[in-house]
Amino acid sequence: MPKVSAKESLLVGAEPEKVYRVLLDPTHHKRILPDAFVRYESESEGIVSFALKVGGITREFRVEVLEIEKDRLLREKDLATGIETDFRLEPHQQGTLVTISTSYEAPSNIAGTIEAFTAPKFLSKLYNEELIKLGRYILTIPD
Repeated sequence: MPKVSAKESLLVGAEPEKVYRVLLDPTHHKRILPDAFVRYESESEGIVSFALKVGGITREFRVEVLEIEKDRLLREKDLATGIETDFRLEPHQQGTLVTISTSYEAPSNIAGTIEAFTAPKFLSKLYNEELIKLGRYILTIPD
């Protein structure tokens, strides 16, 4: 099976606790998402659904938001596929190093091979955009 991995990091100017609150709260989190996210809604406590437009195709997702380690690690687990995306927060001087990462096995077919080739670049771009928006947004909300 082809492996798909993407990881991006950025230093943001806020303490991990504040960054964690923004990422955990769907009301805040949706404000830092790139334009490829055409919908983002909280369904219930800990469950978020969203639509992501990729290459003209819109894909729907439902994820469980898991607090793995308070103020340090959040995980979004796709309820249909089990694919996990981690948001790791590491204190760094007066800020937080935020890393978004995903790793999964693509299907063992031609579509999976194409996905393994194209998804890492797309996801890295998406994560980089989200981190830049997070860095800007975090400065606009009170502690």
